[in-house]
Amino acid sequence: MSSPGYLLVRAGTLTCALPLSHVVETMRPLPIEPLANAPAFVRGLSIIRGAPVPVVDLGALLNTPSSRPPPRFVTVRAGERRVALAVDGILGLRDIASLSLDDMHRCCAKPPAKRSSCSVR
Repeated sequence: MSSPGYLLVRAGTLTCALPLSHVVETMRPLPIEPLANAPAFVRGLSIIRGAPVPVVDLGALLNTPSSRPPPRFVTVRAGERRVALAVDGILGLRDIASLSLDDMHRCCAKPPAKRSSCSVR
């Protein structure tokens, strides 16, 4: 039996699938130091495990911002660097390659007409 391949997260109104091969860890949000002249989706820098890491609001990046501060960070590898994605929730692990649309509906717990999804690679 293979292990799940994706971490499902909520970003605003979207459910996003992050490949586990890129996920470093999940955590509660840490203090963020704002960056001058950064794009609106870049919240700033946090010190994670002793190193400065940019924090990207995944909902704002995907044009579906949340009305509240994201309650979780997901640190991912982006090439040789790490980025903390600020997300609205962690939904769990899934092997989405084998899911049908009906299975996706059950896994995301939203009616198909209201559900949006994305995959970040």
